[in-house]
Amino acid sequence: MTNTQLADPKRQALFLKIGACLGIPLGCFVAFIGISTLLSDSSIPTVVSTAMFLGGIVSLLLHIFTMQGSRAAWSFALSFNGACAVMFFFGAPTLDDAIQLGFAIAVIPAVLFTAATIYLANGAPSSN
Repeated sequence: MTNTQLADPKRQALFLKIGACLGIPLGCFVAFIGISTLLSDSSIPTVVSTAMFLGGIVSLLLHIFTMQGSRAAWSFALSFNGACAVMFFFGAPTLDDAIQLGFAIAVIPAVLFTAATIYLANGAPSSN
C-alpha cells in the first residue's frame, strides 16, 4: 500500500471503529477479571484486582468516547490498550493460576489488546 492509501480518511475511520469496537468488550473483560478475582480466593492482591476493575470501567468509557470522536479519549485508550497488551502477555501465567482456564486462554486478551492497539494507532480521529 502506498502512503496515500493508508492516509485515506475513510480507511482511518474504519480502523478507528474496529479498534474501539474491540476495546469495548476488552474493557468489560478487564472489569470482569478484576471483580472475579476480588470475590474469589485468588493469589492476585486486592489492590491489583481493584485496579483491574476500575481500569476496565475507564477503558470502556474511553472507547465509547473514542467512537464519538474524542482525540483525548483516543490517545489515552491507545496507550491503555498497549499497556494492557504487555500486562496480559507477561501476566498470563498469573492469570492462568487465578482463573484456571489454561495458558492458551490466558494469552488471548494480550493478542486482542494488541490488535485493538494496532487498529486504534492506524485510525486517529480527525482534528476538527
